Amino acid sequence: ITDPISKLILAAKEIADGKFGQEIKVHTGDELEELVQQFNRMSARLSESYAALKEREERLALVIEGTNDGIWDWDLTTNAVYFSPRWKAMLGYADDEIANRFDEWKRLMHPEDATRVAAELDAYLAGRQPHKDGSYRWILARGLALRDATGKPYRMAGSHTDITERKQADEVTRASEKRFSQVFRASPIPISITGLVDGRYIEVNEAWLRLFGYTREEVIGSTSLGLNIWAEPQQRATMIRQLETSGSLRDYEHLVRTKSGEVRDVLLSAEVIELNQEHYNLSLVYDITELKQTQQSLERRVAERTHALATLNSIAAVASRSLDLKEILGDTLDKILQVMGMEFGAAYRIQPDARDPAHRLVLMPIAYRGISPELERYADHLPYLENVFDNAVATLTSGQPVIWEVKEAPADLGL
Repeated sequence: ITDPISKLILAAKEIADGKFGQEIKVHTGDELEELVQQFNRMSARLSESYAALKEREERLALVIEGTNDGIWDWDLTTNAVYFSPRWKAMLGYADDEIANRFDEWKRLMHPEDATRVAAELDAYLAGRQPHKDGSYRWILARGLALRDATGKPYRMAGSHTDITERKQADEVTRASEKRFSQVFRASPIPISITGLVDGRYIEVNEAWLRLFGYTREEVIGSTSLGLNIWAEPQQRATMIRQLETSGSLRDYEHLVRTKSGEVRDVLLSAEVIELNQEHYNLSLVYDITELKQTQQSLERRVAERTHALATLNSIAAVASRSLDLKEILGDTLDKILQVMGMEFGAAYRIQPDARDPAHRLVLMPIAYRGISPELERYADHLPYLENVFDNAVATLTSGQPVIWEVKEAPADLGL
């Protein structure tokens, strides 16, 4: 076609059909040439705009295909809706099984959410939609409305994200947290949650409050060092190093101080836990003060018995190596005083009094330890009083010591 007017008409028709031809060249030197140049400039701008639009459409198509979210586009004027294939797939449908109509959206929505979603549709959508198999999926919906000059919305587009698994995980985590809270508060074992670094108390249970004697208001927000809980603060530094290294600690024995100032011996087991992306120390405390005291008492008794048995063995060894009664009783007296922790004593032999015509029995001293000469003179040749000493022998067989105070001694003992 060589006629410029025909060329313009053909080019305009191609533009109307979405086709962009070559630049039209005419050299008429009049208004027609100027019109053709304007047409060429307009055609070039349209071509650039079309190329940019095509690129954006291709990019959008790639995003829609590649994203894991479902995309929707709602024309509020015609009520036509576009649901991306992923939008339909997350509900278990193929692309051709859901029509692009707003009624389909309403049909698939959970009845409990229909009223609320309708009310919130202009701003934010959040509801549940049924799966093809009859189950429901949790969907996070996002949307944005376009409005005309009067503010009336005419188009709305957005995305759907399937958050079913996340919701299910959250539900399990709410149930776990509830069980943990119940166990935490009801446990008879003192439990606390503190900051790993500063030792600031986040939570303590009733058993912990009873052990240390504080009120909850005094503890929450305070630090263990501020409350002077650690009787030996360097022990806390040791605990923190262990937790930072391995993340846990078992049966760490240390001393704590209660509000009243009493020092208690405890075993601590601790674990590093994460709450809201922060690390905390979950500690269980076992009060072993009474157990330690009982253990120490038993150890003392065992030591005393061991010492007593060693003394008896020594006495037996003395008796076996010597036939001299004075030597045997003297060594025996030394051992007995050592075991009993006493400073003085005497060993006597029961025999007839040679100075008495009736030969009545007397107590003759064999060995003295720590007794003054004056007392020795009064303690010599003591009369043997059967009622007193027989009762003493009977008492001694019961394993209990017999003690007479001098001021209460019978007058006929001769002291």
